Amino acid sequence: MYAVDNQGDIVSMVKAKETDVFAIEADNHLRIFYSRFFSYDKANYKERVELGLYLGGVSVQRLYETYRSQGWYDKIINNDIIISSYIDKVQIQVIGNKSATFIAQGYQEISRAHIKEIRKLNLKGKIKAHAD
Repeated sequence: MYAVDNQGDIVSMVKAKETDVFAIEADNHLRIFYSRFFSYDKANYKERVELGLYLGGVSVQRLYETYRSQGWYDKIINNDIIISSYIDKVQIQVIGNKSATFIAQGYQEISRAHIKEIRKLNLKGKIKAHAD
């Protein structure tokens, strides 16, 4: 396993188990997905959502279709809403060969003009490594 130290240099680390590395990769993947699919404004929502869809599976596609059919993205544009999201805590349990269940606890800050609202945004599901 390799890491980047605080000077920006790549350093060799001890040998790590594949399941440990998968858990780290899954955590990172979830944080990137969360920040892409659930953080946007009227100027960048298409690109951000597309990146989130690329990182997600069928359930993410269904969620997108639900949001779209309910006019969620139109509300973002028409009301000049800015949404930022972040994960506070992730629990990952590796259950098989490059497969895990997860619970991600996070928040969404929804801003419009001078009004800010903070909502909990928790996700749970399964994550699998992409087949080579």
